[in-house]
Amino acid sequence: MNSAVNTRYQAFGIHLLLSIAVVSLLFILVFYVWYPTPFMASEGTIDVVYLLIAVDVVLGPVLTLVVFNKKKKSLAWDLAVIAVIQLTAFSYGAQVLFTERPLFLAFAGDRFVVVAASSIDLDQLSHPELQSRPLIGPETVFVRIPQDRALRSQVLTEVMQGGKDYEKRPEYFEPITPMLKKIAASGTAADRALQRDPQLGEVLAPILNVAENTMPGDIRLLAMKGGHRDMTVAMHQQDGTLLGIIDRVPWPLINGR
Repeated sequence: MNSAVNTRYQAFGIHLLLSIAVVSLLFILVFYVWYPTPFMASEGTIDVVYLLIAVDVVLGPVLTLVVFNKKKKSLAWDLAVIAVIQLTAFSYGAQVLFTERPLFLAFAGDRFVVVAASSIDLDQLSHPELQSRPLIGPETVFVRIPQDRALRSQVLTEVMQGGKDYEKRPEYFEPITPMLKKIAASGTAADRALQRDPQLGEVLAPILNVAENTMPGDIRLLAMKGGHRDMTVAMHQQDGTLLGIIDRVPWPLINGR
């Protein structure tokens, strides 16, 4: 703090504004690029966001308010310690949010699975089309289960021993576009799901408003397995268009298709 800052309240205000500015820039990246809706909820990383707010926006400026006294000889040291605490928390939170961001939304077997960046080796990607990914949110891919029985048996054995399942093995990833119609056809008709859960209509309404000439019977619902919360994927049964992700537990809706 320079000589123009004479009181602890001025120091607190400046520190608070700087902290809010820095954290806000990170949050724009987090909420609009790494975790677009609804992936922050599905992956449960909101706790890291709360940590960043608590330490960088609240604790740091409050500590400055407590220790600031221009007459203290140790003021520079005290402020340096506070800055180190803030930078450590900020770096940790940013790193966790980056490494745990959803990189792929992989359709494997009968469901979509959110795949975090930390859980896969991108060097194993075999399709050139998947080397460049979208700027915002995860890339949607299809997981091709190998036809070779021995290979399937090997993967199964590794999974039972704690190894990675197919959705975390990028060598089996393929572009999803050719498979969209087939995937949608395997889903549950939304009008049938509405019979089980009439309140589903409230969360389907925004999708129906955007998708012109689309009725509940035109929508197919499939499960999405998230790292923290499972949700429901809505697809158009005619062309397999991904219409949206509904913050609704999928299993009661799709069981007994």
